[in-house]
Order: sequence, then structure tokens, then C-alpha cells
Amino acid sequence: MVADQSEQATSAEIPSTPTSRTAAWPFDDIETDLIIRSSDGVDFHVLRKIMSIASPNIKSRLAVLPSAVGGPQILEIPTDSTTLDQLLRHCYPVDFPSFAHIEQLEPVLGLAMAYEIKLAVSVLTERLRTNLNASTWDALRVYACACRLSLYSEKHLALGMLGSRQAEDLDSPIFDNIAATDYIQLIKYNRKPNTRGRPHSSFYSNKSAADASAVSPSRQTFDDPLADVTLRSSDGVGFRLYKVMLSFSSPFFRAMFSLPQEAAHATGGPSDPPVIDVSERSPTLRDLLPLCYPPSPIDIPLTTNLDRLHDALQAGLKYDMSAAVRVLCTHLVEVCAKPEPAGVYAIARCLELDDIALEAAKLCLRQSLPELEESDQWRRVVAADFCRLQRYHVACGTSAAAVAVSLDGLAPSWYSHGTQSWMDCACRPSSVVWFHRNGAKNWVGWMSSTAQKLRHRPGAASSTTTLDTLWSFVVTESSLKCPSCLPKLPADLPKMQAFCDQMKAEIQRIIDQVRNSLEIHHEG
Repeated sequence: MVADQSEQATSAEIPSTPTSRTAAWPFDDIETDLIIRSSDGVDFHVLRKIMSIASPNIKSRLAVLPSAVGGPQILEIPTDSTTLDQLLRHCYPVDFPSFAHIEQLEPVLGLAMAYEIKLAVSVLTERLRTNLNASTWDALRVYACACRLSLYSEKHLALGMLGSRQAEDLDSPIFDNIAATDYIQLIKYNRKPNTRGRPHSSFYSNKSAADASAVSPSRQTFDDPLADVTLRSSDGVGFRLYKVMLSFSSPFFRAMFSLPQEAAHATGGPSDPPVIDVSERSPTLRDLLPLCYPPSPIDIPLTTNLDRLHDALQAGLKYDMSAAVRVLCTHLVEVCAKPEPAGVYAIARCLELDDIALEAAKLCLRQSLPELEESDQWRRVVAADFCRLQRYHVACGTSAAAVAVSLDGLAPSWYSHGTQSWMDCACRPSSVVWFHRNGAKNWVGWMSSTAQKLRHRPGAASSTTTLDTLWSFVVTESSLKCPSCLPKLPADLPKMQAFCDQMKAEIQRIIDQVRNSLEIHHEG
């Protein structure tokens, strides 16, 4: 099925028809030099160079496509406009489309494989695996899709996620058009409990390595001899690029290329592509340019070095590379902020990325102030930025600790089950003074200990307000001998768990109130 799609594409000029219509942005620019027409008559105005870079299959077809008279050439692809639009967005530096279920993704992935658009294949297969691992998509449907598209690794992964299925689950129309051998293998795999969740020997084949290499594109090296412009870094490294890619990714360069060459301050010999000197060093350009030439956050191994991320983000903002900036910002929040929240906060304040600064400030609550002070990224901002975070941290710590204040044996107002025996029984002295003098482990002691921890790390409620820690304090030798407490312990366990859960929720609610009042945004 996959191979047939590309072979059916018309490698000839096709005249416009009265029923054809123009696709939505960014495929509505009539100044482009190529039209790709869907089977339902929608014209996608694209750039030949972008499509040639994205798809070797399309590049070869364009090489033999007759020249058009009075307009751009037209290449017809036998697929609907929705599928074609979703695929082409993986070739342009724009946001990738989302897919609610596997049936939406499969035709796009199949088309990407047919036209050898490796970056799209990489992105889409990774999205398939992500949804499968998260149990968002049904493993049976993913298995059927993987069989139809000959995705060996994804087929095997889906098998491992199946678990125990009833026979009627396998008797489904979703398997009607997969190979019989694949269906038989599925039945055998499901029949043997000892094979579930691990590789089955019948699924190994020699083509797995070839499949893996086929969908694993290499990183852009920027040494294409056919490129028509060179960016030269401050340390003298040249990056050979295509103007169309830079123009699409960056309004800054689009405006520069619209000027006469002399006005653009470009240099180079008469037979060489123009050279544009930039102030960034080569490591910064290596981190930034792959994100817009062409884009693939799945394929590109983004750095976790905060200094390099800062420099790449700074350059991306300078050249108005919005798509690249979005990828870097997402990476900064989702990958780097948890281990280094203070560093990410400082970078965000330096670059005036207010939303990221707010998210990083919240993650800073998981560490103590002395720990936050150790970040070497503080050199990028003024003392006022650190003081703002410090005030926020102290305010959150004070508010979180107040949630855990002892009420002398009375349940807090936010606890739904009311006062319990493990709070006020006579076998557990409730006096804080008594606790400090005698070191008794009781509910008041746990509350006091928790309040102290929250004061230093207000965002660490998930690790401090746990059933294990509460149990170790309230279930003491005296409670196990108490005729009132001992019979109630089995029933008290879920109430203790509810207490911990509700305490976490109350702490988060209080912290959110402080967070919402944090003056994190830059003025002006």
C-alpha cells in the first residue's frame, strides 16, 4: 500500500481545473514555484527547494516534470487534502499537527513513507510510540497500523503492551486488511502467557536494522555545495544554507535577502554564494540552525547545557526564528528546568521569557534557597531578579508550613473526615511542648516535622506528606497497646491516606495563590 501511493503520482504538468481551490496557510502563497494538488482538488503552493530537501522521491519526480507555461508546475498526489496538509506541515518550519487517534496518524505516516520524507517518518513514528507507551492509544489498533505500514519495531512494542486479551477482542474488523501471518502471530502471542511483555522469537528478522536506518535521518551538516548563501560565524566557520529555508524561518533574513546584495553587506566571489557574517559563534549556530532547516525536534539531539541553550535562544530571538524558539523553550521547560530550576529561571529572566520564568520559579520550590544559590546562571541577571525569586520562595514556604500547623488534636478545616483517634487519643500526647521534651512520635510531631520541611522546600509536598511518614509517627508502641486505637487501625489507613492527599492539595492551593501574585513579568 505504501509503495503504490508514490508510484501513482502524476509526473507531469496538470492544468488547473475550475473545481480546484487553494489550501490554507502556509500553502496559499501564489508566488511559489510549485503546486501539489490533492485528489479532492486542493492546490498546495509550495517551494521546490523545500520539497526537494524534504523528499528525495519528489525531487526525482520534479527533475523530469515538464516546465510549466505561464505558471508554476503542478504535481498531483493521489491523497485527500487533509492528509496532504498534515504531511506538508512536517516539511515546513511550522507547528506540527496533532492527532487524536491512530486512525488519523496512519494515512499521514503512510504517505510520508511513500515519498521518503524521513523527518516526517521520524516525528510520526515517535508520536505513535509515545501515545502507545502512555496507553493513550489502544495497543491492538497500533499493532494493526504497524503491520500495514511494515513498522517492525512499533509492531513489536505494541505486542508487549497488549497484556491479556479475550479472544473476541482479536476478532475485530481492524485486522481485516493486515497480513494473515501477522494476525496468526498475534493470536499465538496472546495465547502464551509466558510471552507477554517480552520479545517473541518469531518477530525477529534481518530487516529490522534496515528499517531502523530508513527512518533515522542524519543531522544537517550544512555543507551542501548547491546552497545559495553562507552564514559565517564569528569564529570563522561557514554554514552553507538555502535562502528559502532561512527566509521562511526568519523574517529577519527574509528582509535581508529582499535588499540588493550590497545593502545586505554580503561578501563573496562572483561564482560563490554570498557570505553573511554573523556575531554568533559556530556552536550556537550548530544548536540553532537545525531547528529551522528543516525542523524536527524528534531527530535533533538538543543540548542540555544551559550556556549553549541560552546562546541559541538569544540568537533565535534576535533573528525572529519563532519555530526554533518554541522548540528550545519547550526543551528548556520540559527537560532542563526540573534538575536546574534556578538556572532556567535566570535564563528566562535574562531573555525576558516570562512564562518560562514563572514555571521555573514554581520548580525552584522543590529546592532550598541555599541549593538555588549554587547555580552559575545567576551571572546573567541582576540582584533584583534573585531577590524576587527569594521573596516568592519565602512566601510560599511560610504559607505551606502554615497548612501543617498543629491544632492541639483537632483536625484541620480542609480535612474531610474530621478529628480521628490517631489525632487526639490519650495514648498520643498532643502537646507540642511534651513532644519536644520527650521525643514522642505522634500526629503533632509529624505535623511539626512536615511544617519545618515545607518551610525550606515548599514545593516538596509530594515527598514529605506521604502515608509512610505519617504512619511512622502515629502508629507507636503505645497506640498498638491502646484498646481504643488498635481496633481502629485497619479503618484508619485509608483515612490517613486521604489526610495526606488532601494536605497536598491544600498546600498546592495555597502555593498557587502566592504564585499568582508573583510579579514575574517585565515592565513595559
